[in-house]
Amino acid sequence: MDRHLASSTLPLNSRGRMNRTFADWDPIGEMLQMQEEMDQLLNSSFSQMGASFVFDSLNTSSSFSPQIEIEDLGKSYVISISVPGSDKSSITTEIKNGMLYISGETNLSSENESNQQNGNVVHREQFFGSFNKSFSLPSDIDENTAQTDYKDGIVTITIAKIR
Repeated sequence: MDRHLASSTLPLNSRGRMNRTFADWDPIGEMLQMQEEMDQLLNSSFSQMGASFVFDSLNTSSSFSPQIEIEDLGKSYVISISVPGSDKSSITTEIKNGMLYISGETNLSSENESNQQNGNVVHREQFFGSFNKSFSLPSDIDENTAQTDYKDGIVTITIAKIR
């Protein structure tokens, strides 16, 4: 049932359903609800397949969201986070209660400007601003062993598994 219509005071039609008008339609709300339902479906599917971590796509706070890769090396995990256009000093990472939190600032225009030829730029899309992302880590990590490195726009975090 649509959350937005459940609290509405619209009259019911002969089938017991609410009459909707175009003015009642909330496409953004419906899309957010659909995203939430898809996240729940995917998270439950991954957990049924034995995945020990779950991404929370609703936990991003900007139009830039770092790309994440988690590699299982047997005795440890290596997490690579792509943060192009970010200075090392602007990035903060924290591991707490099985969650990884990363935040920082990025300026993706510097890469675009270096690729400019001798012509006039007729279109350029740029992102300036801050980002925040968090996600669950595998349950068998030893949080106290985390080692972080930054090189060429990639944050690499190595975390040992609990033995």
